[in-house]
Amino acid sequence: MIGPVTIGPHAASPAGLADRDQPLLLRNLRPGQTIRVISLMLAADRRFFSSVQMFRITDSELNTAKDAPIAGSYAGVEPDGYFWSMTETRDPPRDMLSALASDPEAMIVRTDTEKDGVVCAHMRRNFGQGLAFPRDIHEDGVVGKLLTPARHIPGRAAVIMIPGAGGSNFQTLPAYLLAARGFTVLSLPYYGLDGLSIPIEYFSRAIDLLRRDYIGKDRKLVVLGISRGAEAAAMVALQRDDIAGLLLLSPSSVLNSGWGTGFRSAVPAWTLHGSALPFMPSVEGEDEVMRAQTPPYRTRARYDLRLDKLAVDDPARIPFETIRGDVVLLACDQDEIWPSARMSAEIVERARRRGKRNVANFVFPGCGHDLGAPVWPTTSRDYRRPADGPFFTLGGTAQAAWHGQKAAWSVLLKYLGASEEN
Repeated sequence: MIGPVTIGPHAASPAGLADRDQPLLLRNLRPGQTIRVISLMLAADRRFFSSVQMFRITDSELNTAKDAPIAGSYAGVEPDGYFWSMTETRDPPRDMLSALASDPEAMIVRTDTEKDGVVCAHMRRNFGQGLAFPRDIHEDGVVGKLLTPARHIPGRAAVIMIPGAGGSNFQTLPAYLLAARGFTVLSLPYYGLDGLSIPIEYFSRAIDLLRRDYIGKDRKLVVLGISRGAEAAAMVALQRDDIAGLLLLSPSSVLNSGWGTGFRSAVPAWTLHGSALPFMPSVEGEDEVMRAQTPPYRTRARYDLRLDKLAVDDPARIPFETIRGDVVLLACDQDEIWPSARMSAEIVERARRRGKRNVANFVFPGCGHDLGAPVWPTTSRDYRRPADGPFFTLGGTAQAAWHGQKAAWSVLLKYLGASEEN
């Protein structure tokens, strides 16, 4: 006798952290039917996200780690396809909306079948919030979020996270995923928009605070910098000898200007010892390059032109070769914000030419600027800046972005001495 249809994560990872594969597994289905799987969740900003797939059932189980949909929001065998392919919806199914109202932190998965009726389940992605203790930091002029692990693992490093530009961004979910594996994590948002310049001393002061009050002077420390945050990470590493390594996602080989009045701004993004740090200047012809495009715009073309004309010894180039610790670079070859793969190659070539060997470069195919932990659907490839301005593109496809994030996160965990399994 066939039992009731059940929906859940694959048995191999029922309690795994959310950065591991989380395939859907439907059991006790009647063969020879087509089913529709609908997933719905509510974001923190109260927007709804949903995906839909159709599957042809040939035996009693559907496993998204082995089975591809015949139609829907993604193609091919994708364990997490139902998740990363979600897009915003303004008209979610009413019965699923009711289920979500009673359990807003869940993902609601509904299966409409031809032979087994309608089956609904509540699922959760485990980011490890129960495995870490959060604390808001407002000390010594430093604003951040500190996560200390619930279980002590000897030898685990402390990690400082410096996210990309864009205002307050604590990178909370990635920080929890690291803390759940035994790492002490301090996430540092910063405010470099609207013409404000950020002192590199701010990040150094945060390290001093972390060492003094939380981890001690001998603990291994790694700085994770993302996009513009990679510039800050590199500059603070140039000022200190207690940073064991840099993990830089979508990095730049040069210092860039602050946002100021736009892309041609002459406002410095960073200062050191009270003086503005040099930045890569705008060049003749870049506005024409951008005007030749149609939305969504690819700002990579602007940065490529600037790099083409930048002198080899320009002071805006970051001297990575003089950084004492390891430098691990992670970039995508379809980054359309700026050419992070090109700049990563430039960093490696210059560093090795000048005698630095502890530098590694990883370039992932088909993805764009949004490297990071795989914690959110990757279908939003375009954004507006400012909020009522034109559209720009991150580059890459949603599928490649998800795989790039998974691959980059795996490299990051391996460098830190962890893995997806622990």
